[in-house]
Amino acid sequence: MLLPVAVLLALACLPFFLLPTTLAFLDGKRTRWLVALCNLLPLAGFAMHLIGAAGALIAWLVVLHFALRPTPPTAADLDEDIELLPYDPHWPGSFAAERARLVAGLGLSREAIEHIGSTAVPGLAAKPVVDMMLGVPALPPTRDLLSRLGILGYQNLGEADVPGRWYLRLRGEQAVNLHVVERGGTHWTNNLALRELLRRDPDARERYARGKQAALETGGPRLLAYSAAKAPVVNELLAAAQAR
Repeated sequence: MLLPVAVLLALACLPFFLLPTTLAFLDGKRTRWLVALCNLLPLAGFAMHLIGAAGALIAWLVVLHFALRPTPPTAADLDEDIELLPYDPHWPGSFAAERARLVAGLGLSREAIEHIGSTAVPGLAAKPVVDMMLGVPALPPTRDLLSRLGILGYQNLGEADVPGRWYLRLRGEQAVNLHVVERGGTHWTNNLALRELLRRDPDARERYARGKQAALETGGPRLLAYSAAKAPVVNELLAAAQAR
């Protein structure tokens, strides 16, 4: 008699358990884990009557699997304060030291990692963040690679609204951005083409410097707004680099 009653009670209460839990997860509130726990514990009690201990354990493992999946980064996670500084001749040395650490820690060749961005262009003002590009045979990066980079101190921010590029950052005495892309792919060739244009063409370098300063004044000292403000000049310079 107790089993049919438990079944009917579970079915009647199921929407009241699952709906708050689902809404909490979708809304992303800080209390979502507490809300989920408070709803799942009574539900687990009903499940014990319905499917037994083994089935309840399986159901719990499924819930645990989804609960432990990493949450995609938000715009707030990506954004940070920025500043533009005059070119520092120590930046190439910082790149070389970090490349050597990654080569040793990841078992890669030196040719797989390139110095890109403004810190790779002598004489160009830049954010004091060394941009590095890691070329891999195919995307997405393997879990093993991302795990090793995590051990080396890098925060994985996923594609960060740039399809085909995994963005990781290291913040410490020397800040580093690591862009993981397909070696020989579009991002790889574009970044190298833009770097070489800026290195060899003083007019392009001056144009970019003015564009970055204007972007800082327009977008303010926050990364996302600054990046959006300087996108037009970057696209123009990239088009010029591709045409040569």
